[in-house]
Order: sequence, then C-alpha cells, then structure tokens
Amino acid sequence: MTRVLLRLRSIAYFSRLARSALVRLLARRRRRLGAARIACFPGDDIGDHVIAHGWYEDLLLRAIFDHFLAADADAFRSGAVLDVGANIGNHSLWLARRFAKVYAFEPNPVCIKLFEANMLMNKVDNVRLFPLGLGNSAAPMTFHANLEGNLGRSGVTQNLAATASRSFPVEMDRGDRILAREVPAPLPVLLVKLDIEGHEIQALAGLQDTLRQHQPLVLFETHHAGGAGGSDAIVDLLGQWGYGHFYVLEPNASPYRNRLAKLAYRLTRGWNLAVRAVARPDDRSHGLVIASVRPRCAC
Repeated sequence: MTRVLLRLRSIAYFSRLARSALVRLLARRRRRLGAARIACFPGDDIGDHVIAHGWYEDLLLRAIFDHFLAADADAFRSGAVLDVGANIGNHSLWLARRFAKVYAFEPNPVCIKLFEANMLMNKVDNVRLFPLGLGNSAAPMTFHANLEGNLGRSGVTQNLAATASRSFPVEMDRGDRILAREVPAPLPVLLVKLDIEGHEIQALAGLQDTLRQHQPLVLFETHHAGGAGGSDAIVDLLGQWGYGHFYVLEPNASPYRNRLAKLAYRLTRGWNLAVRAVARPDDRSHGLVIASVRPRCAC
C-alpha cells in the first residue's frame, strides 16, 4: 500500500522548477563574467547581491577601477592595498586581481570564517587577513554584529548597538603598528579602502604614518557631514596630511518619489554612475568618497 506523504500542487511544483532554473541561470552568468566564488549568507544584503550579480557593489567597483582609476592599473600591480573592514572578502578578492598584495582587516568572527573560506576556494595567495579592527589604540572594543539581514551594518560605534543581534569584545590595534611589526619590507601602499561604519576617524588616526609616507588614495563612505564621525571631520583630518582633492561617486537620482514614476524614469533614462569633484561631501549619504593628495580628473 502506498501512502502519499507530501503533495505539491502544480503551481507550487512549477514555481520550484522556475526558481531552480533562475539560480542555474545566475550561476552561469557569474561564471561567464569571471566572478569569484564567494561563500555568503542568502537573505543578507551582501549575499543577495553576490547571488544576483556575481560581486557585491560590482557596478561601483567597475566604475572605480575600470574607469576612474584605470590609469593607475600598472602602478597598482606593483603595490599594496589595505582593505579595512573586509567583511566576507568580496572586495579583497576583487582587489587581489589588481594589486600585488592585499592586507585585510576584519574583527567580526562570523565574517572571518567566510573570508578565509573565500580565499581558499579561489586559491588566492596574495591576501593576508589580520583578524582585528583598526583604531587609534590597542584597547579592545565592543563589536555590534547585525546577523539579521545586513552583515555590513556591523561595527564598533555605539549607534550600531540598537540594531545588533549580538555584541562581543574584539581586538583592536593601530594600523601603523601592525604594518611595522608584521610587514617588515612592505610594498608601497597605494590605496586604503575603509568600510567601518563610522569608525573612520580613529582608523585613519592610527594609519597617519602610512598616509604621510605613501600618500595612498583613501576610499570611504559617509552618511552625514557633521559630528565626530562625519565627512567634515574626515576631510579636515586628511587635509592635515596633504589630502586636498575629494571626489564623490553617485548615480543619477530620480526626481520622483512614487515607485512607478521611479521605474518609468529608469526605463527612459537608464542608470549611470558619475564622479564629481567637491571641496567636501554634501551633508547626506555617499556610498563612496575618494580622497587624493593630487588631482585625479578634470571633473
């Protein structure tokens, strides 16, 4: 005698087939694009972008390295980059293809495990991970981890505590001290990327010797201008070390609030990412600000 244990209606069954086909289609597209194999969390903001597009922030990375900084490509291949706030390794994998050496810093133990797996899966041997956070001292700090859909919205700043799933102490240190102690004959540091959710001032202060000596490009994000961790304070601090040229990358904004109107705008106008030179970023959120000691473009 046969007993049915589970039954799917036709619509539910074909819905499963469609989802499986879509996943295979996306996987083929990632292989065709030459994207790295990245272990990630489905349902997390970073993971969903990786599954859909091959890389997290792929358009931003392409705009920076294939266009805005394309003239630096040869120099980058002989230099080092600091990935501060490396998360699961998405950006480190991208940077490893363009720089001789990547020094990555990440204090979140959840991210560290995936980061290490991603380097192993992609057979990357020019990336070194330091499992700690960068600041202006070696005192431990409390890390607030968001494990509920936005792993990137984690860090040591107190304002992240309200949305944290877990909080725990992590090791911190000054970047200058780490590089001097652990990298005795370093390559020239040509770029510093920071994604540390409001802790940029402290990390930059702990890297001031590196910034003075190598004058690397500095890439950071900002959500506001004022306050201790705002873009004004970052610009003023970098200005003390010779950084006088700042550029923001931003998409063409829709003038509409209504979702249908926004969709119609994109269908007719498309989407683009432009660079704009500024004395200092406006008082709003910027996904990327690039700081340089010398002018980078006539824009």
